Amino acid sequence: YKDEYKDIENAKRYYEMAIEKGDSRAMYNLALLYYAQHQNKQKAISLIKQSISLKTSPTSSLLLSIILLWDNQYKSSIQAFYEFMQYSEAKEYLEFTKDYFLLLLAKRQYHGAHKLFQEFAIFQDMFKPIYFAILSFLQEEYPKEYLKMGDELAQTVEEILDRVKEMARDYKD
Repeated sequence: YKDEYKDIENAKRYYEMAIEKGDSRAMYNLALLYYAQHQNKQKAISLIKQSISLKTSPTSSLLLSIILLWDNQYKSSIQAFYEFMQYSEAKEYLEFTKDYFLLLLAKRQYHGAHKLFQEFAIFQDMFKPIYFAILSFLQEEYPKEYLKMGDELAQTVEEILDRVKEMARDYKD
């Protein structure tokens, strides 16, 4: 309903009906919907944790890390992200980590984002503009690294920084 008919209220109602029957996927989907709508943060945390208690998956670990970050639980969020990266199939979902990194920047967790990019080099290649957006916040500490950006990425990095500002507004305390 959410995707096909853009009927958020019906989607919530059907998810809640499925949740009453113990459907972990419905718990995940409703938590994701709450995150996407920037509402019911505590309920989203509860739902994703409940979903994980029934069935763990890379996507549920990633969503947990994102929602914990939204709730300013930085250490728990990063721990959940590391758990996500431990899954052998995590590589299939790396594209979805983009939101996590942008939210780290929106929450001013620049060093945490930088550390993850250092520990998991695949992200530096995969999300080069995000890496340089991180460096733009840390350019006093890494001036030579930031200068490697080049003009071809400048506009993309600016767009990312605009998105980070938007997310900072949307996901503030």
